[in-house]
Amino acid sequence: MNKGKVTKLNNYKSGKGCFIQIDGKQPDFAHFGHPDIKVGDIVVFELGKPMDDGRPTIKTIHADAIEAFEARDEDRVKPNPIPYRAHDAPKTDAKDEYWLNRGKQDLIKDATITRLSCISSACAVYEGAQGSDDKILALAAKFEAFAIGKKGV
Repeated sequence: MNKGKVTKLNNYKSGKGCFIQIDGKQPDFAHFGHPDIKVGDIVVFELGKPMDDGRPTIKTIHADAIEAFEARDEDRVKPNPIPYRAHDAPKTDAKDEYWLNRGKQDLIKDATITRLSCISSACAVYEGAQGSDDKILALAAKFEAFAIGKKGV
């Protein structure tokens, strides 16, 4: 068993294997199948019978168990902190103001929707020519007061 670092990995055009370069040495090894390795992995491999044209082959290859799970500092993703600067303060104030205004607009929309649904319900009660506009609006006002939770209606 040999050990080395994968420096290049090229798939066959047919998709049945790949050429693997280990430790930057030429020639590339031929391998049939799709190993679960990537460039930069430390691998353990076993040489196979050379091809008819003399190219070396790899019979088996897999990532070295010890090296495969070792986390290196250069491989870790480092987050980029976003610093708050003095000129960012107006932006945060604008965001807060936007959400306050958005909340007020939502309350206005909710009241309008409630009022319209109460009028619609009152119209359904006085369907046809049975009720006048005054009766419908009075009943709608009672429905709205009940919907928003006013006492004494």
